[in-house]
Amino acid sequence: MEAGEAGGGGGGVAAIPPKVADDTVVSDDDEEEEDESEEDGFDDDDSENVASGSGDDDDDDSDEESILTTSDDGFIDHYDESTLPPYACRYCGIHDPASVAKCCESNKWFCNATCTGGGGSHLVHHLVRSRSNQVQLHPESPLGDTVLECYNCASKNSFVLGFVPASSSSVVVLLCRVCVETVPALKDMDWELSQWHPLVQDRKFLPWLVKVSV
Repeated sequence: MEAGEAGGGGGGVAAIPPKVADDTVVSDDDEEEEDESEEDGFDDDDSENVASGSGDDDDDDSDEESILTTSDDGFIDHYDESTLPPYACRYCGIHDPASVAKCCESNKWFCNATCTGGGGSHLVHHLVRSRSNQVQLHPESPLGDTVLECYNCASKNSFVLGFVPASSSSVVVLLCRVCVETVPALKDMDWELSQWHPLVQDRKFLPWLVKVSV
């Protein structure tokens, strides 16, 4: 509540008539002064509170703030910025190593969860807005601290990278779209180039690369 609302403008604080002993005679002038004080709607203490911006409402606000940031049972909010690890998503606080990746240009971490209201994942959203394209996985992720790059030309542009499965094994190889389309020598490799798929689909990284947490 603003300081102006704590005073008498809205009649929020009622004036208390002065106590008069039974044997005390009150003059007409005193009665007029008391009436004027009642019409003002607040006493001297209230006036000081309004001028200084203090009052009971400020105490209530501070109590409410402490309730929001602390808990009697010692519960720690894992999405409280002061308790988050440095690799937590800068948008939502998710910090599962398998669910976050780092933008190499900004050195900031983001998750693969969808932005509120759509628009792609937090990671892709940041890359597009910052005009960045290089991504590194978390060291504790299933694939380690890999910097995504093309096996053939070492391009690190995540938006042109994809993967192809090997014909005789369960491994996959990261290749950029340009190499798949323009390097004939790759056709001699034991790779299914016709099965090339981009790493970013529906404005998210593939979940086996960066897990989608909800």
